[in-house]
Amino acid sequence: MPFAAGATLPVAFITVEHSLGHLARLAPGETVLVHGAAGGVGLAALQYARRVGAQVIATAGTPAKRGLLSLLGVKHVLNSRQLDFAEQVKDLTGGQGVDVVLNSLAGEALVRSLGLLKPHGRFIELGKRDFLQDSPLPLGPFFTTSRSSASN
Repeated sequence: MPFAAGATLPVAFITVEHSLGHLARLAPGETVLVHGAAGGVGLAALQYARRVGAQVIATAGTPAKRGLLSLLGVKHVLNSRQLDFAEQVKDLTGGQGVDVVLNSLAGEALVRSLGLLKPHGRFIELGKRDFLQDSPLPLGPFFTTSRSSASN
């Protein structure tokens, strides 16, 4: 491996440690949806989730990448390029959704991923396409009925 390529490896692991460890506080028994799981950050996220005892649902964009994830022992591997991944996640979780989404998808896929969070779930956004395009974000998933109407 060239030195320049090897030097990038710690970045993926530091990103995951900060994202899943510090921000999301991923805990044993929780379920995390990892988009782009066959990439550098995704593979590091799989290792982190296993280490803490979390369940993983992974997505990848090509058959080869999905095959790699299956070979690595990921039980639930879905196609990130088709929006039906959201329904598949709901089916896999008995309609409950996931505790954490580690997201790198944009557009409608991002919106559908947001809708997969359990109440009090954590959404970690790694992509920047929607930020750069100033895309709208539906805020309904952030509404909880436990809030008092007196605060309005």
